Amino acid sequence: MPNELDLQISVEVKDHHASSALCGITVESDNITELQTGTPSLSGNIYGPVCKGSQTLPSRASIVDTSAHGALTGSATVIDPTPWTPELPATYLATVHLSIDDGSPSTYNHPFGFKSLETREDSFYINQRRFVPRLAQLNVQDHDVRDLLDVIREEYLCLAIRHPKTELLELATEQGCWVFVLLDGSEDPATVLSWCKHPACFAVVLTTEASIQLIDPLRNQIMALTMLGQQVTAGQTLSDFVHFVMVEASELGAIDFAKKPIVVTRNDSSVSIENGRRGCELIQRDTAATADFAGYAVLNSKTPGDDLTDRN
Repeated sequence: MPNELDLQISVEVKDHHASSALCGITVESDNITELQTGTPSLSGNIYGPVCKGSQTLPSRASIVDTSAHGALTGSATVIDPTPWTPELPATYLATVHLSIDDGSPSTYNHPFGFKSLETREDSFYINQRRFVPRLAQLNVQDHDVRDLLDVIREEYLCLAIRHPKTELLELATEQGCWVFVLLDGSEDPATVLSWCKHPACFAVVLTTEASIQLIDPLRNQIMALTMLGQQVTAGQTLSDFVHFVMVEASELGAIDFAKKPIVVTRNDSSVSIENGRRGCELIQRDTAATADFAGYAVLNSKTPGDDLTDRN
């Protein structure tokens, strides 16, 4: 039996409605030959919703083994799934038991959440309701992670960040804070996928040509987990597959956006946690004569502190 580090558990929400959600469970191994030495079988359950800040009524949905042709898969139907939102950051836990030739099972856990993100014409929608994100990319090196997220939630902000550490995404999921991950192309592809699996990950944003090339083989997997955006400047080609675009306020008239939702940005190196919301309001005021945009973001060129980012 392979040890826990050899296996990766993933959960894909294949069919999500208000009354039920069909979840597909896949087990993969870097050393697949170990799993082929016998006859593996899957069992387990999905437990939730669980939310540290609110009382919930969790239930269990059994995982049915659907393995075939050498692929280890299972499925489970969750009744009345509770979607993850900043107001109610509810999560679920998939517990998978894997045994070979009816031997003693090994247990693996995979936390996940339900969320319904979509775009309609020029707007974002979360669980059928229009949502206007206001983002701040902050210089956070002087702030504790929990304190930072507390302030962002109090200001009704979303966090934009590069190379986030797992700790940050886990806390954002627990506390209820949307995160936009900005890619520059230097990331490890497997790490990008791991970021996308966190319920708090609203989107990954392509900011360079290198980042577009990086995600090309991962595109379908990423888009099954979260939104995909692109930061565009004048003269740059807009990728037709992205859900939305981010563009500097001063370049709004120079780019053809192909009717995609637009998050208007402004670079401001003086931005702080306390004035991030105000910065977004100023962008909205200054661009109101042009249109009512999908979102607003205050960005800066400062590098976040090592306590929140992972550049290894």
